This record gives sequence, structure tokens and C-alpha cells, in this order.
Amino acid sequence: MTKTSLLRRIARAIGASLTELGINALTWIGAGVGGYIGFGAAPGSWATGWKAALAGIGALAFAVGFEDLLDDVVAPLRRLTDTRPAGSRYSTAPELADAPATAHEGLTRLREAACADSASRAASDSYRIDRGQVLLTEAGRWQGYPDGTASFQLAPGAYLRYWRDSKSDGTTPGVVFTFVTGEADKPVHVTDVQQLQGLLADYAGRTLAGENVATDTGLQAA
Repeated sequence: MTKTSLLRRIARAIGASLTELGINALTWIGAGVGGYIGFGAAPGSWATGWKAALAGIGALAFAVGFEDLLDDVVAPLRRLTDTRPAGSRYSTAPELADAPATAHEGLTRLREAACADSASRAASDSYRIDRGQVLLTEAGRWQGYPDGTASFQLAPGAYLRYWRDSKSDGTTPGVVFTFVTGEADKPVHVTDVQQLQGLLADYAGRTLAGENVATDTGLQAA
């Protein structure tokens, strides 16, 4: 630490102490004013004890009001006299996890990070088809995978799949969303929520029809 920085730090510490002393003094003055007003406002017929109680309430109210007002007024002065390092004044250093003990553990952590990254990217890019941002843009609803893809379960057996289609010219990858089911149907490229709603409605209709057929067959066999 240089002599100049040391002197600056000492000056800030002195300034901070004087600032707090001034705030405390003014707060006590406010309490005195409030107590005086409260005692004087009490009717003359009141007993001394009740007058003192009203004075105490007035003192407390004025002290709190003065302190709140002074906090706003002296906030710039407090920042100016802050002796903490600049990097720690407005943020708290995050707690870091322990280093992996093995290469397998390190790889596992990277896979978990990749899955979380895929889910986050899918949720972020889904605004292209969910402009209302009420369903698909929630990262917690996506299941990410280490290869950069992700899936969103729309219904049992029906999913919205996401991936980034890397372009051969090296430009920004294109975002691709497809509707897929456990059936033999080919994935359908999805461009908006209305289309996705129609696809899921058709799937639900086919599923319900299949369940009805299975039920009727079982009844007949019985």
C-alpha cells in the first residue's frame, strides 16, 4: 500500500466516523424536539406520567423520521467515505465449490453444467415461438442434455425438442424446435404456439381414440 493510498484510507475512515457522529447527534436532536412537542401537546389536565408517555412517543417518532431522512441525504457521503475495496462494496463474492477430486467427478460436473446450459438456451430461444413467455420460457421445465439439445414434455408421450442447427458457413447456428411423439410420425418443425397447439390437439385426439378402441376390445373379449 502506497503512502498516498494509506492517507486516503485514513481520511475516509475519519470522514466515515464524523458522518456517523453527525447522524447520531442530529437523531438525538430530533428526539429532543419530538419529546418537547409531544409534552407540550398534551392537555393540561393530564397527569405528568401521561404527558411523559406522549413525549416519549413524540421523541421516538421524530428520531426515526430524522434517521430515515438523514440516511437518504448522507448516502452519497457514505459512499465517498467507504473504506472497503471497490470490488467488494456492491457485491458479495460467491461461494466456490471444492475442486473435483477426480477426472470422473470433473467430467460429471461439466456434463451437469452442459445440461443446465442446454435447458437455459432452450428456454431463452423459445421466445421465438412463445412470445407471451408464459410456458416455454421457464428453464426449469426443460430437460437439457450434454449434446446441446433439450426437451419439453407437453403431454405423456409428446415432446417439444430443441437444438441449434450448426451452419456450414460458420455463422450463428439456427434454432430448431420440433414436435415429436412416441409414435412413428416424423418430427414436425414448429414455428409458433398456435401450430404447436394444433399438433398436440391432433395427438390427443389420436391417443383418446386409441384408448377407446383398446377399451372396447377389452370389453368384447371379456
